[in-house]
Amino acid sequence: MWGILGVSWDRQKFLQVFAPERLQQSSVAVLPRHLAVMDKKSERVFALRNVETPLTRRLMRQTSSRKLVAEQNVEIDGQKYLFTSISGNELSEGILIAFYPQEIIENRIKRLQIAIALVMILVFILLLQIVRQFSRRLLVPVRSLADGIGRIRARDFKFRVDYQSEDELGQLVKVFNQTMKDLHDLSLGTSVQISLLPAEKYQRGAVRLFARSLFMSKMGGDYYDYFDLPENRLGVFFGDVAGHGIPAAMIMSMAKAVIVSMQGSFAGPSDMLGRTNQILLKLKERNWRRMMTAQVIDLDCRSGKFTIANAGQCYPYIVGKNGSSVNCLKINGMPLGSASKKAHAESLADIGADETLILYTDGIIEAVDASGEMMGYPRFEKLLQTAWAEDLEDYWKNIMAGYNTWAVNQDDDLTFLMIRRSGEDR
Repeated sequence: MWGILGVSWDRQKFLQVFAPERLQQSSVAVLPRHLAVMDKKSERVFALRNVETPLTRRLMRQTSSRKLVAEQNVEIDGQKYLFTSISGNELSEGILIAFYPQEIIENRIKRLQIAIALVMILVFILLLQIVRQFSRRLLVPVRSLADGIGRIRARDFKFRVDYQSEDELGQLVKVFNQTMKDLHDLSLGTSVQISLLPAEKYQRGAVRLFARSLFMSKMGGDYYDYFDLPENRLGVFFGDVAGHGIPAAMIMSMAKAVIVSMQGSFAGPSDMLGRTNQILLKLKERNWRRMMTAQVIDLDCRSGKFTIANAGQCYPYIVGKNGSSVNCLKINGMPLGSASKKAHAESLADIGADETLILYTDGIIEAVDASGEMMGYPRFEKLLQTAWAEDLEDYWKNIMAGYNTWAVNQDDDLTFLMIRRSGEDR
């Protein structure tokens, strides 16, 4: 037997009975929210409390067309709410409405802001610790290295960077500290070397002398010395050791020792060169090969006559008053420390009244300009004429001005020794 059961209901009565019951059950679960349902057709609102205001009703109507509506600061009975409404899916004729107290939202936002602030403070403290560690491990050593560069400019080579590590920065600090130690040792050597040179200016009777060395490195190989001899004579030693640095400076010190030891038994320029040569040949036998060019002069300060022996050093010049003449003394000889043990020949010459004898190392002759061309002897002879001055130091300054105009940079030590004899004994 077949039958048909038909069910129908009154939508208004259904909402009136069903909605409050479901709202009662749901409100307990979603507190502190307040829920409501509105029938789209009748615009009747079913709620557990009165939530109808002109604003809420307008927002409910908007939900029919917009599906979802949200509005802040909706005031009901003096309290502000966050209003949200959405059209139903299963119950298409209804609109679900929720009211959430604005105060609770704001309190939660404040708590969240406080939590974020605390997290930021913790992050800041952590970053501060990281920066401090970074500063201790990197910035402090780098700052110390920068200070060390300033100490180098101030020639304070005792400074050391205190940083112990096996990383790249630690290796850099080790190299820097070793460099400072080497510079300190070198500065001591430079001080010793400078102390070996006599005063730059000397006068004996009618003879005036001026000498000066400009080293390319902190310790050079150029050397000059002069010493008084009996019978109003003056001895001069002028040399240039091959190379630079500590080895060249050591040869220079040995030459000084020879000069000091021979001052009481000076037997002439050739003898002094011979004794110096013997020392260098002995060093050569021990595989310490260094050669030295040198000149030794024995000058009679009254007459201006002198004896000279040359061991491979640049030819000396005699320049007339006001640069009126330039005469080259072509005196040959083998450098000291070479294989030859042959005695160096002596030659005689004289310095006339107001003439200047000039000894120099090859640094100025070999100076090159921007195109790579050397100054050479012809230009140097011209410079000796045009640079002439009454005062020997001014004469040297004029020569150096010409050198600086020509040379791109200083590639070798520069040493000059100038002797001038006035027309009458002073």
